[in-house]
Amino acid sequence: MQLGFASLLMDGTPSTAALGELRLAIERERDTLGELARVLSATPDPDVARVSALRRIRSEHPEARVIAFSEFASTITSLYSAMRADAGVGMLTAREARIASGRIARDELLARFAPVAQQARAAAAHESITLLLATDLLSEGVNLQDASVVVHLDLPWNPARLAQRVGRLRRPGAPREVRTYLLAPPARAGMLLDADARLRRKLEAAERLIGRGIGVLPALARESASSLASNMPQSGDASATEEGAFTAHLERWSAASPPADAASGCIVAGVAAGINGWLAALDDGRVVSSTDGRISDSPSAALRVANLVNGKSRLPDGDETNEAFADLYGWLGAERVATMCGLDAYAGPCRRAMLDWLDTLTRELPRHERAGALPLVGQLRAALRTSLPLGAERLLAGIALKRAVSAHHALQSAQTIIEDCSRGRIAVARRDTRVIALIMIGRAKA
Repeated sequence: MQLGFASLLMDGTPSTAALGELRLAIERERDTLGELARVLSATPDPDVARVSALRRIRSEHPEARVIAFSEFASTITSLYSAMRADAGVGMLTAREARIASGRIARDELLARFAPVAQQARAAAAHESITLLLATDLLSEGVNLQDASVVVHLDLPWNPARLAQRVGRLRRPGAPREVRTYLLAPPARAGMLLDADARLRRKLEAAERLIGRGIGVLPALARESASSLASNMPQSGDASATEEGAFTAHLERWSAASPPADAASGCIVAGVAAGINGWLAALDDGRVVSSTDGRISDSPSAALRVANLVNGKSRLPDGDETNEAFADLYGWLGAERVATMCGLDAYAGPCRRAMLDWLDTLTRELPRHERAGALPLVGQLRAALRTSLPLGAERLLAGIALKRAVSAHHALQSAQTIIEDCSRGRIAVARRDTRVIALIMIGRAKA
């Protein structure tokens, strides 16, 4: 029956109407496939941009070994085909391991990429592998601590897979710092999948229950430190897609350079739009936006405002510019107060003990010691809002439990732990934060 001809096995002759419907269905499928082929032929190959991104990452870390993970062997094979002529590139999937000269044994490839972790003799410079393209086959049960850069070529549905990828490098004897990069999916695919934002929501839920572990996703611009100044509820972490879309706006605007405002020392521009608001670029790398009086440093909020900056340019008047500066610096002041007072601190299990201890310590400190201790307390609160290893959280909680230790000694110990585990990530809103560009949106006041 499976090998029989349909025309011989058919019971009777199909009706004219049925044949007409079948013909129309075949014609619609043919037209749809033709349209799809035309769209694909006119669409840039995303692999070209991904290969360019990998090459930039290698150039930014010339001495580092880089491992790029993907769930799909087809992705690894495609990228390797485009980069096989580059020096020091290898590929590993479940079916094969390859270098420029051809197939190679899996163990030999790993030895060339991570000789220390594999307890092998270091290969000659021309045989060494410094970029390894691999599927998630390699994300479990293998030590690769010779490497210090992880690239996520795609985002799996399970955030534990991300931790397993980064965990290959975070082993005993690993470099002090491991960098993580994420290549977001194409914009429309990212909007449909919402993969990045979904993973961040899952990781946030896990952190609330068991505490923060190692950082497995690259950090994005954080949300506002305080909702007190903006009266606007926090909207959670932005997605990589939103941040990438906003970056595209910035690249497009960077060609124009209007003169700096003499009074404020920053670039000021205006554009006509249906709502009132502004976008401000700060010298600490953040972009703050305002729509109808609601202020936020969220990339998603900035993107919504940036999408309005397509109207006719106009000259902003002095009153609306001064009002925008006053609102912005008031918001920054409220943010700094919130940071110092711990109103925005993240409260995980271990961090909660540290925050309670800081609250108690602040109340019990003698008045003459508070002036010197409060800046350090503010730094510790700010650090507890950043990504810290779970081990660091437990050490900090341990300090909070040692009531016999003097307050000054405990604060110094906590600061040392944070500086050792999270150097450069203690972000406290500075008094001297400066606005370097301001775009006024809406119509000038009469």
